[in-house]
Amino acid sequence: MTFHQQEIDTLLERLATYRQVLVYLLKQKAQSGLYTPIHVMFEIENARKEIAQLKDGIRHLGIQVDDQFDDVDRSAKPVDQDYNHVTYLNGPPQDNSPAAVLHGRP
Repeated sequence: MTFHQQEIDTLLERLATYRQVLVYLLKQKAQSGLYTPIHVMFEIENARKEIAQLKDGIRHLGIQVDDQFDDVDRSAKPVDQDYNHVTYLNGPPQDNSPAAVLHGRP
């Protein structure tokens, strides 16, 4: 076995390990629901970062690696999501705050 092959095997083993850890953490999150401890959420994020880095490293060596569904957080909304293009069924929401009423803004 060459050094190159040993490196590939090590990366593939680490990828499999992080994926197993991620499955365990996601089960914990599912069982805890809204009461998921913050450290579990951080560990999920860290596992996904490690998985992404390992896949990049493996692909850089010319090895094809599959993308698994849980490798990325599919529930997260984009940070730069633009809410200015929301269509309201009954018109835009009214600002009924005392300051708005005082200044004649609807």
